[in-house]
Amino acid sequence: MLSGALNVAGTLSPNVTGTYNYIGLSEGWHVWRKAGSYYCRYMGLGNSYVLSDDLSGSPPVTPYWKAVNHMTEPIDVYNPQAGATGVATVAYAT
Repeated sequence: MLSGALNVAGTLSPNVTGTYNYIGLSEGWHVWRKAGSYYCRYMGLGNSYVLSDDLSGSPPVTPYWKAVNHMTEPIDVYNPQAGATGVATVAYAT
C-alpha cells in the first residue's frame, strides 16, 4: 500500500492538510506530494517520516511535522517542529 495516496488531517499551520499523491522514490524512500509544494517523505538524519516543503534528506528549516514513531511507513501521528503548529494525522486515503 506504500504507493497509495495519503490523507493528512488536523488543525495545522501552515495548512498542509489534504491528499498527497505518490510520486515515486527519493534517496530510496517513498515520497508523496500535495498539490502546491508539501511532501510526505523520509528524513534520513531524523530516521523518521516528515511533512515538509523540503525534499532533501536533511531536517527542514521551515515549519514541518515529524512522525512520532520511527517507522518504515508514513502512517502515524506527526508532531510540529520549527514553528509549525497542530498535530497532524496521516492515513491512507480511501
